[in-house]
Amino acid sequence: KSYRDNVLGGSITYGQAFKVGMATVFFSAFLYNVLIFFYLKMLRPELVENFRKYTMTEMEKMKDLNIMSDKLMDSMISQSEYLSAYSITQGDMFNKILGGFVIVLITSAIYKKDNSIFTPKE
Repeated sequence: KSYRDNVLGGSITYGQAFKVGMATVFFSAFLYNVLIFFYLKMLRPELVENFRKYTMTEMEKMKDLNIMSDKLMDSMISQSEYLSAYSITQGDMFNKILGGFVIVLITSAIYKKDNSIFTPKE
């Protein structure tokens, strides 16, 4: 709204609002995940290992319940062994961008404001 009112003179198209919204989503998701990556890599590397162990334990419980086929379960367990700070933040960034995309689609429609033909130009 501030960009619309202060920079664009009170009107903004849906496309302009969408571009500004997505730029904000990308920048904030990137900055957040860079900070989380360094936190997991340098300050608390044990969190990744704890998360890996928790994931393995939960998958073993699911395997005992026979919810999924053994082949699929073994594949998931082998993939969880490659869990790292990078893979965690990469997945989180994708989730933030996807969620932000949905929100930007809606808010762009809300903030869209065309120049009225009845508004006098200064």
